[in-house]
Amino acid sequence: MPPPGRRLGAELLPGLSLTKALALVMGVWVACTLIMFHQHSFVAVSRFDYSDQVLSSLPIHALKLNHIAEIQTNAAQSVAFVPIEDNLRHPYALVLVANFYGSSALYLFRPNLRPNVQSLAVLQTECGHSWAVWKQEGRRWAAVSNYCSKEKQKGIVIYELEPLTGSSSQTPDWGFKAAAAIPANGSSYVMHMQLPFGPETKSVAGPGTSGSGSMASSYRASNGSSEAAVQSWKDVLAIAEYGTGHWVLYGLEYTEDKGLVVTELQRTILRGVASLTLCRTGGSGGNGVDGGTGGGHVEIFLIGLSYYDKSFATRSAVYRWDPAKRHFVVLQVLATHGAHGARCFTLRNGSPSTTTTTAAASDGGSSSGGGDDGSLFLAIANSRQGESFVANSTLWRYDPGSERFLLHQMIVTVGAHDVEYLQLPAAPQARLGTRAGRAGRSNASGGELVDVLVFANRGADQICSPSENNPLLTWVAERQRFEPAAHLAGLQCATGLATGRLAGSTLLLATGDRSENGSTSGPLTHIWRVESAGARSMRGFAGGRSGLDGGARLGEGLAAGLGLADTKRR
Repeated sequence: MPPPGRRLGAELLPGLSLTKALALVMGVWVACTLIMFHQHSFVAVSRFDYSDQVLSSLPIHALKLNHIAEIQTNAAQSVAFVPIEDNLRHPYALVLVANFYGSSALYLFRPNLRPNVQSLAVLQTECGHSWAVWKQEGRRWAAVSNYCSKEKQKGIVIYELEPLTGSSSQTPDWGFKAAAAIPANGSSYVMHMQLPFGPETKSVAGPGTSGSGSMASSYRASNGSSEAAVQSWKDVLAIAEYGTGHWVLYGLEYTEDKGLVVTELQRTILRGVASLTLCRTGGSGGNGVDGGTGGGHVEIFLIGLSYYDKSFATRSAVYRWDPAKRHFVVLQVLATHGAHGARCFTLRNGSPSTTTTTAAASDGGSSSGGGDDGSLFLAIANSRQGESFVANSTLWRYDPGSERFLLHQMIVTVGAHDVEYLQLPAAPQARLGTRAGRAGRSNASGGELVDVLVFANRGADQICSPSENNPLLTWVAERQRFEPAAHLAGLQCATGLATGRLAGSTLLLATGDRSENGSTSGPLTHIWRVESAGARSMRGFAGGRSGLDGGARLGEGLAAGLGLADTKRR
């Protein structure tokens, strides 16, 4: 008689033993498990976007942009913003636009009136490319660069900005008065600065006095001496001559009898130089670049940006001011790719920067960082990567120990022409002790500040791409990097940026090169009021357009900057 088990197996599955049946069942179960694991795990992983997971954990400050004005321009390349607050009841600003075609122009901007922009004067320029505006000897001056000047003697033309009405007038009017011309070939950028040119002896009121003005640096007022050694600061124009591959410094002096006198101070070769920016670090306060400095050691850097030199892979340079030689000397060479614009700024821990581009841009100049507390950063807008317009713009951090700028972050941009920095007070709801609320940093009065970086993306080809976002990024202190928060909707073919403050509001100005239909003339320059809308998580932001001005493209750019660019969306 066969064993019961064998008989049972024969009855269930003829010719198959119980052991084999159990093995078959186990095999089927394992196969099904593997198939299910493959379908629900490996496929899901392939579809999972790691950048979304990273982005969703980032606390950022949302930004609120209110479009308040547009200006008729013609292939505008840059803009300068000059607030005039002599009449506190009716504050206004002057806006100067450099048009590549036709005439450049001066506009009156009054935020509380409609219309809020009024044309004041036009100025014949030859491929207007850049403005610099400053105050000297109680007068306002403006210099414009003529990129394709037929008469090389007028590569840079300096004008006095003249008020044609009294300061109390409710209908202010201004005009241009020619003051001087500087020879330049292919002048693509002009910038105003103040540089220390060593001590000079001046009389002071008596022993122990602190001197006059913010330019006093050290005094020998002991034993009743009435003489003091005062740091002498000189007004200087820096010019980038793309046509000759030089940048040049010119000293500016004004007297009633001679007017404005221009003297060449330094000429340095930098092939392909298209733009300049200025940085300052150290000192105990004030602005050592555009208006003097307080005591303490100050270091001043000039950055020359090379756009094209046989290729778009260029070598831009950092120069440091040598007070003994009274000129800039090479400190460092930076690898850039079609570098077209840059800004410097200081990020502090626990207190605001003493100098930001808001103040600098208000005078039409470039940016600087200030103070001895915090880190000095340099943001560079790279416009090309070989033949591609998609490039990594870069953020550099100055290391005092090595006395070098070190690469800190890369930000994906598309044909970036300019970059700007601004600082905003945080919205009240972001000042809570939440994780998201710590994305900003506190100022001296305890309120948080939001640091914002803006890039002007001209687009992906020679005729520009109006659809490209122009990102605004906010500093996330927890991650020590900038993350996307918004973009400038409606701006087409962006070329230049400027910021300023007027009547308590932070304003952002941007020029556009042409419209979507290819026209270079029209309402292509815009003004926004920028505010913090509070801190929030990035969750739900990167994958699509948010209620503010976020977009998926910014999330992809961030992913590339984080090294996640190979992750594919399906």
